[in-house]
Amino acid sequence: MNPLDDIATIRRVALYLGLTALALASAMSFAFGWAMSWKHAALLALLTFAGSIVWPYIGHLKVSGFSSKAYAFTLAGVLFLAVELFSHVGYTNGQRMADVDTTGWQNAKAETTINAAKRESTNLEFWKGELAKLEAQNAWATSVKADALRAQLTPMQLAIEQETARGGCGPKCLKLTRDKADVEARIATAEQREDLTAKIAAAERIVDSKEEVASQAEFKASPVAYQTSFVSQIWTMSLKPGEAEKAGTQIGISFLLALVTTFLAPVLISIAYGPVEFVPGASKVIARATEKATDANAALLREVHALLAKRDAAPVKTPAIASPIEKHTHEVMVVKEDDPRGKAAYEAIQELVRGTKALQRAA
Repeated sequence: MNPLDDIATIRRVALYLGLTALALASAMSFAFGWAMSWKHAALLALLTFAGSIVWPYIGHLKVSGFSSKAYAFTLAGVLFLAVELFSHVGYTNGQRMADVDTTGWQNAKAETTINAAKRESTNLEFWKGELAKLEAQNAWATSVKADALRAQLTPMQLAIEQETARGGCGPKCLKLTRDKADVEARIATAEQREDLTAKIAAAERIVDSKEEVASQAEFKASPVAYQTSFVSQIWTMSLKPGEAEKAGTQIGISFLLALVTTFLAPVLISIAYGPVEFVPGASKVIARATEKATDANAALLREVHALLAKRDAAPVKTPAIASPIEKHTHEVMVVKEDDPRGKAAYEAIQELVRGTKALQRAA
């Protein structure tokens, strides 16, 4: 395979990836600017585009000999990327902090719900314990109602009054009074049992509702929080880093992510649209291609490369002409638009013309 075909493929893939990265980076800048106003959002998105397409233009300026313009646009490009980096840091850190805060709030809410259910369960167990002690000390209370005991008080009080009317409260009256006091004590015990039973029933209803809500409470796992904790633990060599260390780690991770997302699109766009000389190692690839090529269309490319290298062109072994159409290839070379050899030849010729003009200006 012709090495130039590899470059063409790389540039085409870089174009697709670069445009995708550029769209996403612009969306990030737009989202950050939207927090201020739609005008800021639009300008930051346009700035992101400018920060990517300026670099291929700078590459063309350099190979065209316009060094001063290239330096000026380089300064502008650096400024563009600096502002884009700032917006990406703000957006990335904001998204990460929002995730951490939302996770903390949701988990705190879930924990509060579960703790509320636990507290109600504790209350329920307490009332059940009190009822069990009461019934253990007063076994009769399980089969007697307070209202039934209360009904005994009226005749007992009447008997006491009658005995008092007969001649004072003697031994019989005293016994009736004691029996009445015992009934009143039993009434208090029965009422206490009924009160505990009502509290237990109410607590059971509350516990059931709280447990149902608690069963639906979800704890959110945040990869962002885990990553920040993990990196801060490594950075501080401590299992429990402080809040300051975690905040510093969060900022560092956000800056690194923003840095990569900022420079991804410009690098890919430069590979896709920059001059061939702007691609690392391109000149060597072209040299190998021209030395190995043997077809008729390689003649011009090899001669141009030889002129640029200031050496004699190697002879080209042109294959036998197979059809009348190929007779014209020695006079006019017609190649497809996407033929990498034709592009390389065209760019080489442009470089030769620029070099000649530069020599003329110098003279």
